[in-house]
Amino acid sequence: MRSRLSLILVSVIVALQGCSKTDMVERYLKSATLKYDKANYDGAIADYTKIIELDPHNATAYFNRGAAKFYKGDYDSAIADCSKSIELDPKNPRVYYGRGSTRFRKGDYGEAIADFSNAVELDPKYAEAYHDRGSARFYVKDYDGAIADDGIAINLDPQNAKIYHDRGSAKIFKGDYDGGIADCNKAVALDPQFAAAYSDRGAARLKKGDFGGAIADCSGAIALNPRDALAYNNRGSAKYNKGDYDGAIADYGKAIGLDPNYIAAYSNRAAAREKKSDYDGVIADCTKLIQLNPKFASAFSWRGAAKYKKGDYDEAIVDCSNAVELDPKFAVAYCSRGGARWKKGDYDGANADFSKAIELDPNFAMAYRNRALLRIRKDDYDGAISDYSRAIELNPKSAREYNGRGWAKYKKGDFDGAIADATQAIQFDPKDGPSHGTRGWARYGKGDLAGAVGDCALAVRLKEAGSPEAHFDQGMLDFIHGDYEAAVSAWEKAMQQDADLKQDLQPWVDKAKANLKK
Repeated sequence: MRSRLSLILVSVIVALQGCSKTDMVERYLKSATLKYDKANYDGAIADYTKIIELDPHNATAYFNRGAAKFYKGDYDSAIADCSKSIELDPKNPRVYYGRGSTRFRKGDYGEAIADFSNAVELDPKYAEAYHDRGSARFYVKDYDGAIADDGIAINLDPQNAKIYHDRGSAKIFKGDYDGGIADCNKAVALDPQFAAAYSDRGAARLKKGDFGGAIADCSGAIALNPRDALAYNNRGSAKYNKGDYDGAIADYGKAIGLDPNYIAAYSNRAAAREKKSDYDGVIADCTKLIQLNPKFASAFSWRGAAKYKKGDYDEAIVDCSNAVELDPKFAVAYCSRGGARWKKGDYDGANADFSKAIELDPNFAMAYRNRALLRIRKDDYDGAISDYSRAIELNPKSAREYNGRGWAKYKKGDFDGAIADATQAIQFDPKDGPSHGTRGWARYGKGDLAGAVGDCALAVRLKEAGSPEAHFDQGMLDFIHGDYEAAVSAWEKAMQQDADLKQDLQPWVDKAKANLKK
């Protein structure tokens, strides 16, 4: 910026009587120039003030004093001096540029654009003014205007790496990632040490799904500028998308170390920690997000979901309730609260939350799935089938949705329909244990004992050893083989681990125990 506010140090012709005033003006001018060059802005301001006292119509002195005030951070006074200079000499494009730069620094982008426009009108070859007008337009999200201005600036100054970089940034924000990458390529070709160009090219590659390229570029940016928090964050996101959650967490941590108030990095680290089932870490990151922004509804929702995973259903309900209070249209938060209410036995509350989530987002497959499971529990099998059918419309290749509908059909007594849905699910995912289990139970219902044994045995092998789901199907295997004592043991273990299975399994436990008495 300093180079863009270089002083117009020309001889000042003062219409004063006598040579002594002229000599004094020249002496103060030389002194001010030396002080300004040494960053002694207070001294320069004092000298320019003396010149103005000697010559109140000296437009250059006002402008130069304004420049010194700019570097002291006294923007309002700098603008006032530039305005006075313009009043005295309205044809000087450099003064409009200087005032525009000061207004830009204050965040007054609209007024800055007006000043830069006056500068280029007076000097159509003023590359810096076009470039900075483009920067101001970028900040008001006029990306097309920014791209156009930077294009003119590039034509006037084709070796300026920064202008290529800034045009690339505008293209990236507009969604033109290929165009952004091309401009960043030019920027790094002109200046191989341009860290920001590597960083932004990495961001564009991340958006395009080129995670390897994003990691390489962000690493290059970090090597050139180890304090680039954005590059660490973006590299973390690329690693996250490649499944390297530990690497992602490490990079997000670096970004947070550089910027302890970096909301995106906390949010991203929470997501990576969730993938690692580090729910305490998720809660810690979300708590920090809430401290930084107490109205961040998503942070409450994420923290509630993590508390749900830890079994803290009361606190999960509190967090999700805070989320929907902050954002009454937050479908995910309603769905999460519904899950916690279900676990607390509040089935009506859960149903209301799932239904609200669907009302807010008719394409929310998870909400349909959750409501379907709840409807099965309430013996509303037709309602469950309807919800699963809608979920299948939204996710036509989801083994989970087909298996869920198949189980609802099994519960309704439609064994053929259950087998058909479970078979479709297995075609999508041959290693989906629950789908093999559903088909096995349905085949037992049809009297196909050999088929039931084959499916249930495979389901047990595919499911996590010792899990309630594995015990669920192991019990059926034992029951078919006539080992009723083993069946009771397996099913009771399943119910102890997951109380929601009692509705399905208790009748079978009773049946097995009855057979033991025969």
